[in-house]
This record gives sequence, C-alpha cells and structure tokens, in this order.
Amino acid sequence: MDRDGNTVFTVGLSAADEMGRVELVNVALSRDPEISIGQVVRPVGLVGVAWENQIGGRMRWGIAYRARDLEPVPVAGSVPASSADAA
Repeated sequence: MDRDGNTVFTVGLSAADEMGRVELVNVALSRDPEISIGQVVRPVGLVGVAWENQIGGRMRWGIAYRARDLEPVPVAGSVPASSADAA
C-alpha cells in the first residue's frame, strides 16, 4: 500500500545493457500489470528516487523505481494477437 492507501504492485524486471550485463530492477506500479513471466515490456513513465536509511546501525541506500505502466514489446517474428485471431 502507498501513503494514500492504494495497492502497489512490485514487478521484477531484468534489464540488460549493450554489453550483455543484466540487472534485476524492482518496479512499483499502481495497478496489476497483467503480464507473464518472460514477457518483454517497456516501462512507461519510469522514475527512480534515491533513498537512504539507517538499518541496524548501518547506512543503507538504493534507488526505488516506479512506473505508470508496463507496455508489451512485440518480439521479432511474433504474430500480434489480433492477426492470429483473424487467421
């Protein structure tokens, strides 16, 4: 739940750069993203907020990510659902 009492969904995305390095990024959303595991998506309205906190006597820090939505990205060679339904 966020400060306003709305349900927040957290989705783990794997992000890769041009060098092939992959990092897991947790992104919070205000709605159920209705995506499946392994689906390629593009975050819409992605923002990152730096945070720091003292936990157990140690200073911890990180970046919290939030997006407005996750947009499916067509994979090369795949047939869009509307085209497959027409066949």
